[in-house]
Amino acid sequence: MTWEEYYDKFYDWAESTQIKKLSSVEKYGSAEEVTEIMMEFAFDHEDIVNRMARKAIEQKIVFSAENIRDLTNFVDPSLQARLAIQSVGNFSRDDLELLDGFLDDDVLVKLYRSKGLKVLEMLDDGDYDNLPSVNMDEVMERAKQPTGFFSKLAMAFGIGAGIHQGLSTAGGKKNLKFRVGDHVRVRYRGQEGTIIDINGDMYMVSLADGSHVDSFYENQLERAW
Repeated sequence: MTWEEYYDKFYDWAESTQIKKLSSVEKYGSAEEVTEIMMEFAFDHEDIVNRMARKAIEQKIVFSAENIRDLTNFVDPSLQARLAIQSVGNFSRDDLELLDGFLDDDVLVKLYRSKGLKVLEMLDDGDYDNLPSVNMDEVMERAKQPTGFFSKLAMAFGIGAGIHQGLSTAGGKKNLKFRVGDHVRVRYRGQEGTIIDINGDMYMVSLADGSHVDSFYENQLERAW
């Protein structure tokens, strides 16, 4: 059976027939249609979605960034990553930014590097003296999302900036801007919380929902009220 025949009749069939007929389709069609059918099976048949992903990889089908994003949580992450890597040739920088938070960091690094973009060449390796040259306003704006690579990147830049600004001075103890109990806001992502401990130049903050604690440097925080 051709993909065209399968796709045209798909919604007329019972689910059992949809599954049975899929096995007879040798070559898949467009990425948009393939993604659509994968999503139809996503909630009850993850095994079929994964099988379709493997066949799409074998057939080197090029997916859009939106397709890759939409498959999040419905396909095995390793297969999603392979689909993204296979399709990266058609991705723009905006497409890569769209995928931030939907793919693992190491996969994003590979995608950015394959496009010759340096902004993702540093994760948490501590190499703050050799941070890539980027537009920090852009990084900080995009890092406002609660998860994703750019939140980590902004954190790293904040740490690097703190080191270079001399948060630990050779002449003595630094006068701290905040104290335990102060209500603060994380500059680059807008989350609010309360300082619960201070360890050297690091402030331990219990975020507003009370379910997460993270540490920040002074230049990463501002008073909330």
